[in-house]
Parts: sequence; structure tokens; C-alpha cells
Amino acid sequence: MCNGTRNEVLITGQLEFEKCTSQRGGGMYVLCHAYAIIVVNQLSFKDCSSSGQGGGLYNCESQLGGGCFLEFWYNDYTSFITNDLVLFDNCTSEKGGGIYSKFYSLGSMLSNNYSFNDCTALFGGGIFLEIDNGTFKIEDTTFNCCICTQPGNGGGISLIHKPSSIISITNSSFINCKTISNSLDQRYGWGGAIFIQTSVTASNLNELNFLMKNLIFSGCSAINSIGNNIHIQSFDTYATGEAIESQNLVTVNGTINLYYNNSYQQDYMGIDESKIRIMLMGIRDQTNRTVERLVNLAQ
Repeated sequence: MCNGTRNEVLITGQLEFEKCTSQRGGGMYVLCHAYAIIVVNQLSFKDCSSSGQGGGLYNCESQLGGGCFLEFWYNDYTSFITNDLVLFDNCTSEKGGGIYSKFYSLGSMLSNNYSFNDCTALFGGGIFLEIDNGTFKIEDTTFNCCICTQPGNGGGISLIHKPSSIISITNSSFINCKTISNSLDQRYGWGGAIFIQTSVTASNLNELNFLMKNLIFSGCSAINSIGNNIHIQSFDTYATGEAIESQNLVTVNGTINLYYNNSYQQDYMGIDESKIRIMLMGIRDQTNRTVERLVNLAQ
């Protein structure tokens, strides 16, 4: 816990943690109330567990944040930085199998060379993030076989993107990530790899606050193919898709004419906020009317 100003916490140097247990933070629990910098590199957590938040990074279970729990409060800058490999292997949680994070301030999460393997959760198999006036940037990260179960969204990442927030996901791979059905609650299950709920209006979307570049998707799937790779919930799906296309805010390696090729129409989808309740009531056909394409919108 960081209470004072200008705290700096360094956790680095090929550290391994085995069979660690705690009510909060079997692997890692970080709560910041003031300006702080947390630098984490080359960590491996094995067989860690938590009954509350932050289980561990390998074979771990938790209610929130199977691998790592982060909460940043108040109006001072707090940064969570990783520059070298941090492994999340077989982590399980209700929200964020690998990482659960909430930014309530000008916090930032700047990370590269993460690896999420076989992480599962109800919301966000690899990462669950709610960001309000902060920055989330990941690069060179791999999500492999991460799973989210209905009624959650986002097999790899589930992200709530509020105004004055920045998200950037670049040079990252999503392999065999998926959402799976739940016989007890068959709502949602959108975004096999990435689910984003954004409150930023289409007119304000730009490469400074919304960027997903040089991504790789392979074998990802969502319930009813509603956004096998990416699903975005916004105020206006059509306008959001137009903003993304006109500024080229999403690029995917190995695709041909991404924004107009019909073969991608179920891989990149979205829904208007106003239509969610209608869809859940079964008034409209969710695949043809309520849930719309984010790509090839100009056709």
C-alpha cells in the first residue's frame, strides 16, 4: 500500500514465489492513495492463492485479480510499469484472471512483454480493467487460451473506457481466446479476444486515446460469433466504426482490406448502449440488427 507521496516500489530480478497464500494479494496486491511508481520485472508466481484479491501469477485463484490486483485512488499520478517478462499462467478469478485493475485517478499502466496463458475469469480472462482518467498501454503481449464465461465479456481483455482515459494495445497476439456459454446465464459472452465498453463519443475518438495497432488474432471465438476478435459497446456503433475506420485506429496483421472485407464482419462487431436491454429481452435478432458490424460499415 502506498500512502505517502512519491513512493517508489521496485520488484525485479527473476524472482519466484511458490505456494504463497493470503486473504488479499497471494501474488500481488497494490493499493495506491498517492503519487507512486511501481516497477515490476521478471516475476514468476507458482501455486499462489488468495481468498480475496490478487491470487498469484501461476496456478492461482481469486475473486478479483487472480494474478494481480491494482487500485489507484485520488488525483495524483501513479504508475505501474513492467519492462521485462511477467508471466501469468493458469490464473483464475471472477474478474481478471491475470490482472484486475481500477484507476480512479491519473494512474497509468505501462507494460510490455506480458504473457497470459490459460487464464480464466467471468469477466476478462486475462485482464479486467476499469479506467477513469488514466492510461492503459500494453505492447508485445501474448494472450494464449484465455477464457471468459457468460455473462461476462472479453476472453482476453475486458476494458471499461471512460472519458479522459487512454487505451493503447499494440504489437500483441491473441491466440485461441474465447468466451464460453453458461447454461445458467446465457447473456452476453461478447468479444472472444477483446471487449471494450467505451463512454468516449465517436467524435472524440482518436489515436491519442484509442489505439489498437499491429494485432494478431488466431482461433479466437465468441458466443454466437458476436465479435470473435473485438467487440465494442458504445453510444453509437456506426459512428464509432466510422471514426475507427477514418483514422485507421485498428490494424490487424495478416488481414486484407480489413474495413471492407465481408469475411471479417463477425470478427469485429459492436452494440449501441441503448440496444442492450432490447437485445436481452429478445425483441430483436441480435446478430442481424442489434449487434452491428464495426467493419465494412460504408457498404
